[in-house]
Amino acid sequence: MARPVIINDCTLREGEQAAGVNLDFEAKCRLARALVAAGVRHLQVGYPGRSTADETFARWISGAALRTPDGHTVVTEAIVQVFLDDWREQIDRALATGVDWVVLMFPASDLRLTYVQRTTRRQMLQHSTKAVRYAVGRGCHVRFSPTDTTRAHPAFLRDLYRAVVDAGAERVTVADTAGAATPEVFAELVSQVREWSGVPVHIHCHNDFGLALANTLAGVRAGAASADATLGGLGERAGNAPLEQLAVVLELLYGAETGIELARLTPLVRQAFAEFGLQLPPWHPVAGRDAFAHKLDAHVLGVLRHPMVYEALAPEQVGNTRRFPLGKYSGEAALRARLGALGLWPEGIDDPALRTRLARLARCLESQTLSKGGELSDEELVSLWAAVDGEEEAR
Repeated sequence: MARPVIINDCTLREGEQAAGVNLDFEAKCRLARALVAAGVRHLQVGYPGRSTADETFARWISGAALRTPDGHTVVTEAIVQVFLDDWREQIDRALATGVDWVVLMFPASDLRLTYVQRTTRRQMLQHSTKAVRYAVGRGCHVRFSPTDTTRAHPAFLRDLYRAVVDAGAERVTVADTAGAATPEVFAELVSQVREWSGVPVHIHCHNDFGLALANTLAGVRAGAASADATLGGLGERAGNAPLEQLAVVLELLYGAETGIELARLTPLVRQAFAEFGLQLPPWHPVAGRDAFAHKLDAHVLGVLRHPMVYEALAPEQVGNTRRFPLGKYSGEAALRARLGALGLWPEGIDDPALRTRLARLARCLESQTLSKGGELSDEELVSLWAAVDGEEEAR
């Protein structure tokens, strides 16, 4: 899959739809700058046609003309909910901010058409093509996004995609809005939509079954040109495909070109969670504190001898660090590494007295960590090392 793939960041829109969080203007600006500095070339700026705050931010980012390290001016897009009565005003307000694309959104599944929109397939198709023609007539690039695509009727989708492309849409979306598709089904649908529409396909996946990343990768493998993602997978309900994981997998496992500087990913994700006031789970792949933590002594010994024994991805590739937390299953290898980092184990020294002291420390470690209920800090390790030394002198 050695081809360019556009990763469209939705953290500044979908991320804010996560429960209990909001970003003020300054926080959004900081995060936007950090995203572009990391090489993210496409940003979704929210609903400027309905939100004054999003409108202000969209105007700012359009005026800022942010550039990635490789010289790309960031491409921005705004969401327009064309199923609402004020859809024309939304399009006009969005375009007035200077965004590059508008994404026209209308639910496509019978479930949503019946119980939420209270309209028919035929009415939805007619309204959608009308909105596309209006937006195109205003001189903008249009991506049409029929939400809940994976639960819509295939024959209706075929007619819908063809109609909106005929009306002028330059891109179309396949959205697993409820996160209910399997990778196999999602890939097949993307392939069909490419055939039906004849234009580049964009994908948007939710994580309700934990399949957002798998579905996004399946969609890209099936030929999708671009994909939505959010930092840390933040988003509505269980979230979306995590941008940092998507970029790493595409670049390192599939050989695709995203333009994203992988070494900036860990600081970027951590900044996002700090801006949102959230705690990043320590086990979170790529950016978590413990993503490259090794505890079992056999693992520590292996990593110290050759990191790839237990790491298919080097922490420095994604801006993270390796660490050896001390706990119940730690042993002499981990202790030696931690003591060495603290300057308490001279490199290259093979002293029998030190080795005896280390063995005593290893025996004390299990009871200490079990009584504490967590790993030993550097300060606690130093104190325990000194205590073991004191026991040796007393003998």
